[in-house]
Amino acid sequence: MLTLLMAVTGSALADNWVKTSPADLKTGDVVAIVDQTTGTAMSNDNGTSAPPSATAVTLNADKSAITGTMANTLEWTVTISDGKYQFATGENFLYCTNTNNGVRVGTNSNNLFSFRQDDAGTNFLFNEATSRYIGVYNAQDWRCYTSINNNIKGCVIAFYKKPAGEVTLSDPEFKFDPTSLTATIGQVFTEPVLSYAEGFDGTVTYSIDKPEVATINATTGKLTLVAAGTATVTASSAETAKFTAGKATYALSVVSPTVYDIAGIKTIGENNTGKLKFDNAQVLYKGRDDMYVKDASGAIDFYRTTAFSNTLNTGDIINGTALVSYKTYNGLPEIFKVIESEITSEAGTAVPTEMSDLADVTLAEYVCHLVTVTGTLKVDGSNYYVTDGTTDLMIYDKFNVDGIADNLTEINEGASLTATGIVIPFKNNPEIALTQLDIVPNEVVSVKISGAGYATLFYGDKNLKVPAGVKAFTCKANSATRTLESKEYSIIPAGSAVVLQAPQGTYDFVVSVSSDEKDNENMLMGYDVAATTEAPRAGEYRYFMLADDEEIGVGFFPGAKNCGPFVSGAHKAYLAVPADLAADYYTFDFADGIKGITLPAVITDNAEIYTLSGMRVKASDLKKGVYIVNGSKIVIK
Repeated sequence: MLTLLMAVTGSALADNWVKTSPADLKTGDVVAIVDQTTGTAMSNDNGTSAPPSATAVTLNADKSAITGTMANTLEWTVTISDGKYQFATGENFLYCTNTNNGVRVGTNSNNLFSFRQDDAGTNFLFNEATSRYIGVYNAQDWRCYTSINNNIKGCVIAFYKKPAGEVTLSDPEFKFDPTSLTATIGQVFTEPVLSYAEGFDGTVTYSIDKPEVATINATTGKLTLVAAGTATVTASSAETAKFTAGKATYALSVVSPTVYDIAGIKTIGENNTGKLKFDNAQVLYKGRDDMYVKDASGAIDFYRTTAFSNTLNTGDIINGTALVSYKTYNGLPEIFKVIESEITSEAGTAVPTEMSDLADVTLAEYVCHLVTVTGTLKVDGSNYYVTDGTTDLMIYDKFNVDGIADNLTEINEGASLTATGIVIPFKNNPEIALTQLDIVPNEVVSVKISGAGYATLFYGDKNLKVPAGVKAFTCKANSATRTLESKEYSIIPAGSAVVLQAPQGTYDFVVSVSSDEKDNENMLMGYDVAATTEAPRAGEYRYFMLADDEEIGVGFFPGAKNCGPFVSGAHKAYLAVPADLAADYYTFDFADGIKGITLPAVITDNAEIYTLSGMRVKASDLKKGVYIVNGSKIVIK
């Protein structure tokens, strides 16, 4: 909180500055470096940016003293070590570089000088590091050269000493900006800046006249507010070798924080503090780290305010005040510190706000509110959503409520649910941190599969998830091979007929929101009610139904004479094949997919021939049916 200002020039009586031989100088002496020929002294205020200017001074007749006033910018403090001289101003020194215009003031180490005399006994200032002589160039500034015979020829360097006890002290020029400050308890504020003169070498001490209003760090001036009131802050320093004692003050006014409701506390700014008033506010939900509180103006999260929150429970009604600190985290408004509080509470019941439209939950006014929504479950990888078909809201078990995590992982997509929880924004997307989850199980379609191991299934308006242990296939005819090719579904699309393969039993197909992509080449068809089979498109078709032939086995066989139309049962499937592709019937081989008739090759008498039941027979005994010949399945027509 300190700023440097330029010093106001001080002065000393001229006739006290007396010409002194270099041999008579001592460490600590203050001198003016003067060229007697031009009557100019070396300044110390150009720093490293320019050579010292040659400033005119007034000498007496015999040039033994300076008779005019002297600016303190012409003063140099002498240090002598091993016969070498340094000339300092504050923490900087006179030094030279290896250029003619290389005289500067700063921290460069080329700052040791000696004195040399010509045959006439004239003194010259000589820089040891650069082997250069210093003198006045053209009465304008001081420069350094390797010789005294040209640009500085004729210069006569002399030193005029300022005797001890005649030092003129400068004003340190202390000043606060601003000169008054109003600070609110608990809120961020910045103390006024103290500025002072260039070269000030003293120590500043800070004090306050009313520590009951605020305390202060004596070294830094940092305030700690205590109570409402007014006080005066003072910065002071003792007299130094160069400066008089310094002093500056500013007026401090400390005020109590404004009292806010929950909506108001959100306006005080990040990491600021204000007084929050609870007017029949209610604890909507209390978890391990979070406690969500609502009043008539809005709701907010008390995050890890353990000492305060431990006294309260979900549903409690709160009245009173608390001095609190506020911030936001990913859009979530939080009270992250309760400095002090004075409240009363009584038990109550938190009632969630029922939201009829999921889109309304996305409104900012519902952040940190306890709400109840209804819809169906949507699953996207490891994420769960409640959806109404238009708006999807993520739901998750933030508070680790018993049973909720198990319910989410065990229910199927499409289940109806009622979710209650706190609305929490995450990266500007509202989510519901669940406090309760009620689920209506998914609709289930039960299907019986006989001992034959096959069945058909069709639902026009339901996507059906295939249960474990069951395979669901589509079928299409291949005109080149006269076989049925298949595609397997994991979720049967609505309006798609399939063949089911599984061990005998009853299986539950769960109604799903999503489904697999529909196989548009599927030749299986079906109805939700019993109806006469029809061709899927123009042209002549043959119609087959699933059956178990005692000789051939399970397959698709004509449902009527000449493969004509027949009545297919509700939710059953039939096979419709274009007449030019149709075989007499079709059997199954799920090891390689679904295949149709395989015409037998010539079967020799020594071939290994078995029935499907495992009995070995001779080639001459073969009748119409399905057999295993040399490990291959064939059909005899």
